[in-house]
Amino acid sequence: MLAQKQVEAIATALIAADPDNRDFYLENTADYVSQLHSLDEEIKGVTQSFSSREFITFHPAWTYFAKRYELVEAAVIEEAPGKEPTSKNRCG
Repeated sequence: MLAQKQVEAIATALIAADPDNRDFYLENTADYVSQLHSLDEEIKGVTQSFSSREFITFHPAWTYFAKRYELVEAAVIEEAPGKEPTSKNRCG
């Protein structure tokens, strides 16, 4: 859903910079937002069937995804690129 807001913001900026192609930008925005909505529905369908809501990741980039689809980022193994996990890494 954050991507949808970004697409709409980009379209607004493009229309401001190039108003002659407003319809082109609006059509493409509507098409892409529709695709994003379909993807969101597909992901919801898949994640709702998970028997476990927890997952472990190598990078803390999944926070929004986890929140959106009611998942739990149980642990992050590598908090930053090149930073090795230590015994101080914690779960949850």
